[in-house]
Amino acid sequence: MIDFCNFSGLGLERLILHHLLLYSDPELLVFVINTTPQDDAFFLSRLRSSKTKCPPKIITADCSIKDRLLTGFQESFILRLYREKKADGFVKAFSDNPGALSGMGLLQRLVNRLYVRRVRLLPRFDVDVKRILDSCSPHMIEISPDLPHSLRRVQSLLVDIIRTCVRELKQTTSSTDVSSNYCKSALSFYAPIYLKNCFHLLIRELIQIKRE
Repeated sequence: MIDFCNFSGLGLERLILHHLLLYSDPELLVFVINTTPQDDAFFLSRLRSSKTKCPPKIITADCSIKDRLLTGFQESFILRLYREKKADGFVKAFSDNPGALSGMGLLQRLVNRLYVRRVRLLPRFDVDVKRILDSCSPHMIEISPDLPHSLRRVQSLLVDIIRTCVRELKQTTSSTDVSSNYCKSALSFYAPIYLKNCFHLLIRELIQIKRE
């Protein structure tokens, strides 16, 4: 009874597939719930290509427990009955959304309701995960295209406008800390995030001044 929680993008589907191959036996009964149609097609194609002893079957029903196990009690009651009637049965849970379990006590509640004894966390800095990622590390290629003269002119005028606004902002207020790299950051892809952080800091300062 293990709960696997790994970071997004680390191949959760392949981890589930290996467990399905491990327990694909005529003497065992395995239920896979809460999967998407794309996951079903992937698992079925791989299991059939591996020529398992018992071909998988699909049972469809209007029953979804996604994102409701922490707040619902019906699923927990069913699992408790299953554990009482089937002592040698077990539950394996898989998740690639660790953020959903970051709240206070959420993981403990989920472990109790799933009757899971161990939780295996697989972050990117895990020893095994890091070794596999390092063996097939991606290659980064930087491309710097040459802008036409008209676009360079537009960019130059935009930088002048931003510098003028920043200079006036520094002259009119002393509570705003504008760094020297603000003009470069304003033209980058992450400009909205940068501006959002600046506004949040300014709002916190205004709230603090108002409280005082």
